Amino acid sequence: MKSSILLAASLTSFLLLNGCASTQSPSELAQQAEQRNAQFLLVQTAMTNIEQRLSQAEQENLAYFSPAKLKKAIAEYDDAEEDFQDIRFEPNKATLKQTNKIIAYVQTANQYLDTAWEIKKAATSNLADSFEQFARLDALDVKTIYPKSYQQAKKRLDDLVESIADGNIAKAQDKQATLLITLSALEVKAVKEIKLSKLNSIIKGLNKIKAAKYIPISYQKAIASKERAEAVITASPRDGESINKAVALAEFDLLHSQNIMVAVKNLKALDNDNLEAFMLNHENELETISSALGLADLRNLTIKEQIATIATKSTETVAKLAELTIEKEQLLQSVEDKNNLLLVVTGDKNKLNQDMIKQITEKDQQLMKVNEQLAQLALSENNLTQALTKAKQEFALLEAKIAADKAKQASADSAAKLQQEKSLLEQENKVLKSTNELEKLNQALASRTQENQVLMQENKKLQAELASLQGEKVEEAATAPVKAVESTTSAEKDTASEG
Repeated sequence: MKSSILLAASLTSFLLLNGCASTQSPSELAQQAEQRNAQFLLVQTAMTNIEQRLSQAEQENLAYFSPAKLKKAIAEYDDAEEDFQDIRFEPNKATLKQTNKIIAYVQTANQYLDTAWEIKKAATSNLADSFEQFARLDALDVKTIYPKSYQQAKKRLDDLVESIADGNIAKAQDKQATLLITLSALEVKAVKEIKLSKLNSIIKGLNKIKAAKYIPISYQKAIASKERAEAVITASPRDGESINKAVALAEFDLLHSQNIMVAVKNLKALDNDNLEAFMLNHENELETISSALGLADLRNLTIKEQIATIATKSTETVAKLAELTIEKEQLLQSVEDKNNLLLVVTGDKNKLNQDMIKQITEKDQQLMKVNEQLAQLALSENNLTQALTKAKQEFALLEAKIAADKAKQASADSAAKLQQEKSLLEQENKVLKSTNELEKLNQALASRTQENQVLMQENKKLQAELASLQGEKVEEAATAPVKAVESTTSAEKDTASEG
């Protein structure tokens, strides 16, 4: 509605701006063409919007609630669509008269749609109970079970919707009261048909064989159970739990009546010569039951006494079974508790194993570092050994040179001799210095050797700790299943002992 008003206002502005002129310049013609294109876009938007609203109306079944208004809206849209086709492919030639006419059609169609939606809103609000009741009938598939009654009720609902479309809301509300009574009765009738059809079939079979005459007690009891089920459905047709219980009881009583009727017919068919065989057969059946219960032969007792003895033994057996069931539950609970404890212990062991693995990993890393240090020491020791060897060689060369020089300078003059002695003294100092360096190298080598021995001892210690940790882990992995089997075996022995 608001979109239609905006479109009309836009077109009015266009009319005021597009007045007639005796002469038009090129710029005015261009502006007029631009305005026509803008006007066409407004019309195109209006057509798109009305098409979307009509599609929505179809999806929401608007034709059911207000067919007349929707029909008029569609007629207005068809007129607008016919005129729009004339300018769809040449928008720059659209005249103001054409566009105004299309907008008018669209506005009228929107008004009809607005009214139709208001009617639907009023109908769904005022007839909410009736629509809800029909949803229940559809869930029960009443349309298939009672098609005629369903269609009659549906016609009455359609009339109420039509009354609201005509503006007679009060009249529709008054008639809805009687319609709801009809719909509730139809629901009860459908539920009875669904839930009691099997029971009615059994009753029909019992009536054919005159059960009311031959087994009046059982028959009347079964009929009373079936009537109670009907009463439950009538009172609460949607109380599925109560309905199912009442129907199950009625079915039990009817099936019992069938069995009693068969037994009575068999008795009536017996002659005097077969009565003893009949009784002996039933007595043998009682003997089978008493034997299964662990009783001695009871046929020396009357039938009534046999039944009483069997009943007493059955009661004792049931009581014992109940005790055994309790013991079984206690044993199961004990086993479950032990399993839970085993899970806890297993979890602790897993955590312990994780800690051991962590410690082993750390020891491995430490061992790797020690091995790296040993490798570095070995390299350093090798370098020191090479340096010491080289120093010894140089020292030997110096000693040899000094001896040679002394031999050559034996006959020199005193001055030269002094100079030579000075030179020799310097050489001796060099030798002494080399000797000192050699001693230092020997000391460093000894220190390195001592460190190497310490690291070797630490390496052996780490390897021993690593082997111990791995041994503990293997031992736990080997003994864990044995402990679990021992625990399970012990529980089974306890259970067998208690049984």
